Amino acid sequence: SIGSLDKMNQLRPDDRTLEDLFQKTIATMDLPPDKMKMLREFPAEKKWDIIRDRDQVIAKHPPEYYIDGLQTYIRGANLVEKAATLKKKQPIELSTQLLSSLEISLRTNNIGWVHDFLNQSNKGLDVLLDYLKTSLELMREVETSNELNISSTINGNNHYTDENSITTFKRTTLGRSEAKRLHRKIKKYQIGEATDDVRLCIMCLRAIMNNQ
Repeated sequence: SIGSLDKMNQLRPDDRTLEDLFQKTIATMDLPPDKMKMLREFPAEKKWDIIRDRDQVIAKHPPEYYIDGLQTYIRGANLVEKAATLKKKQPIELSTQLLSSLEISLRTNNIGWVHDFLNQSNKGLDVLLDYLKTSLELMREVETSNELNISSTINGNNHYTDENSITTFKRTTLGRSEAKRLHRKIKKYQIGEATDDVRLCIMCLRAIMNNQ
């Protein structure tokens, strides 16, 4: 494969292997036919330089890596406990880190990688928009929880025996339980700050638009 040049110790392979690697390399560059023809006429040493240079910027992860991660965060944020894949595919990094890496990949990888991310099989744009929607909903949940906590803090020391005391008790209980639920959800499924994730989702969308 193109991404295994370290196994060759950076030594130029035989001509047949070199040509095979070179064809695979230029196929990822999205070049016009005249440019492709010019590159094919390069000497072997120059072709090897192009292969090595291209290998340095080859995608670290395939599109499926990011799509699977985002889908796991979506299921976790919505507490889909019965999803069989949820237990098998626990995210290994914070959602904010994955989104940051995705934005870089969308901005710097070759056009073929971006097309793979967007194709009908992966539907990366749909998944990204779903996670953006999930992050916005989570952001509203956090804001609501904070408002309930503030309300319960203000009223927590008031001990009335009328209907207001019942309302205050309910708000206090709801605020605390909601805060605990959100904390467990965010911690368990490695979900980052919703505001940061929303910003990064928008940056990913901008990178996609710039590649169209």
